[in-house]
Amino acid sequence: MSAVYPPAGLAFLYFFGMAIVLYAVLVGKSWREPVLLFAFYSGLILVAYYINYITFPSFYGFTSAGIAGTDDSFFYSLVASSLPSDFPTREFYHTRTHPYELLMEWGTPFTIEHPFEILFFNAVGAVFIPVFSRSLAQVVTKDERVARLTFWLVALCPFLMNHSIILVRDGWTAALFAGSLAFLLRGKFVRSAVLGAVLFFLRVASGLQLVLVAGIMSLLFLRRLESRREQLLYLGGAAALGIVALTFAFPILIAKAKAVADGQLIALLYRETFLEVLSSDSFLATVNQQPVPIRIPTAFLFFLSFPFFAPETAIAQGEFVWRGFLNCIYSVAFVFYFKFLVQGIIRGIRGRSYIARLLVIATVLVVTLLSQASMQLRHKAMIMPLIYLITAYGYYHSSKIGREIGCISLFCIAIINILKFTFGV
Repeated sequence: MSAVYPPAGLAFLYFFGMAIVLYAVLVGKSWREPVLLFAFYSGLILVAYYINYITFPSFYGFTSAGIAGTDDSFFYSLVASSLPSDFPTREFYHTRTHPYELLMEWGTPFTIEHPFEILFFNAVGAVFIPVFSRSLAQVVTKDERVARLTFWLVALCPFLMNHSIILVRDGWTAALFAGSLAFLLRGKFVRSAVLGAVLFFLRVASGLQLVLVAGIMSLLFLRRLESRREQLLYLGGAAALGIVALTFAFPILIAKAKAVADGQLIALLYRETFLEVLSSDSFLATVNQQPVPIRIPTAFLFFLSFPFFAPETAIAQGEFVWRGFLNCIYSVAFVFYFKFLVQGIIRGIRGRSYIARLLVIATVLVVTLLSQASMQLRHKAMIMPLIYLITAYGYYHSSKIGREIGCISLFCIAIINILKFTFGV
């Protein structure tokens, strides 16, 4: 990095130090884990950047939404102090502001003149996705085996890597979501509220999903605590999460309220603009044209199972696209994960663990809402910690009927991927 652009080494050290300090404040005093995780994700960032630079040099190491479906070049145009005259960005995009841009600027006390000075900001967020996911698994299952497996599934997830490196915000939303929920269940309401506030600021819809899940999980306090005083204390803390988060996110909420007043409520919650660019014969467009009794379960399964195996996405304009390649790896792995995910859902619903049941219910509701309202499949990244937690839970805790239904589910999703690959449905 320093050989390419000398100040980049200092920027790297700055974000490395930020990861260590945040880990010490939020997690513990261990230094080895954040060092190894930061090094791992930083390495992935460098590999992705140079693949982009070699395959599509006109994008200066970033990817275009038209090629790989990301906005990283656009986000860089917002934070950079200056841009080359031929840098690819949207018309007048540099005159706008975005919460993700503001978060990067607030966390970067130096002028951004080269991509290497800001790329590793996302490595900081990526460090905490598996860490917070493990913490959440520990408090939900009280099983260290489940917590460890959740950590590794999240840390090595190709789908999360796709949305956690270079300049996209979905990795940060996943870390903030899992961290806020884990702190809430541990009774650390101040930390939960702070992370929730940042999540609200980054994306209001994600903050609302956090409040939904937190509200459902708060029912645990009524069941687990015998003292009325303790119940009121914990429920009051859960309420504080929402209040503080909403307070910190007030400016952007006002902006969204103005959008609603201007008649943009549908565009805010339901991405009509996304549907407009879909091919009329695409599966997603077909699903969303069906009656409600068919659309809701079909869209739920589609959103939960996406992406499917589509090797053609790994090539664009005759060049290798690493994002499509990672999605292919994930789609194959998820065929096998799906069995244990189904086992975990069944075990959570039928088992004796009240907190596991609440988590499964909350996850199903959020996936259902996302499949109906978001239409942006990358938003699935935020709830991947929940999906992997249930998957790890199903791996270690399952019933006979769960294993039988899980095997059937594995066979069905394998057939769907084969049909998608063979006929391009």
